[in-house]
Amino acid sequence: MHRPCSGLIAAAFGNGLARLERVGFTWALMTKLPRASAIAGAKAAAPLAVPGVPFGMVLGVQIAEAGEVNNFVGWFSSILILAGASQVAAVSLLATGAGVVTTVLTIAVINARHMMYSAALSGRFQHLPRWFRLAGPYLMVDQVFAVADQVEDDATAEHRMAHYLGAGALLFTIWNISVAVGLLVGDAIPQSWSLGYAVPVMFLGLLILGLTNTPGAAAAVTGGVVAVLGRDFPNGSGLLAGAIAGVVVGGTLDWWFERRTSQNPAAAP
Repeated sequence: MHRPCSGLIAAAFGNGLARLERVGFTWALMTKLPRASAIAGAKAAAPLAVPGVPFGMVLGVQIAEAGEVNNFVGWFSSILILAGASQVAAVSLLATGAGVVTTVLTIAVINARHMMYSAALSGRFQHLPRWFRLAGPYLMVDQVFAVADQVEDDATAEHRMAHYLGAGALLFTIWNISVAVGLLVGDAIPQSWSLGYAVPVMFLGLLILGLTNTPGAAAAVTGGVVAVLGRDFPNGSGLLAGAIAGVVVGGTLDWWFERRTSQNPAAAP
């Protein structure tokens, strides 16, 4: 089936996508950040990027089939929003004729979990350069947060920034390529591929990273279970519910363990 604007999309990728793969590494070089740290960040994020491939491809098909959403505009929203669950909601709402205000508010609600991510990392990032604190939030997706949260507390500022940018650049590139592939070759994608399980699979990867301590493991398990149970919630709100549930459980256990440890150091988990 002929896809409107597919030639424009292919041309855009031909001109710029080869460079996107090296965005994090280029930023690292331009700012004199260690290249090895950027590569380490990309490697740490690679396993978590896998669920994003079918997610992005099926989303590309959804964009192509949404008659009210231009193909190029739909793909470009991947760059502007860089948040799969909210993009799914935005495309679905616009395709059904929803207004701009409703769409923007829905995106804001779904992406509210990013504020929790930023708050969790603020203590380790608040002393970094202003340019990084302004640009870094753009790349703050679930997988980048999980990888950034694993960096040692005593890591240098240069390592922390390069590691973060390397992870973000890899996920940015894979996501946008996957959406474009879905737009261009959507007819070849099996109908059995489901968006509903892409996010829970991602949470499984976050679970593996969260197994370093009891609160982290509990938060990841809770978030994954709630995300699975809420996979059919409207406008991708199951992801938000999973994130909130995970933060509440993890935060509560962390507070409880800290209180118990302060009273009895031998009881540390």
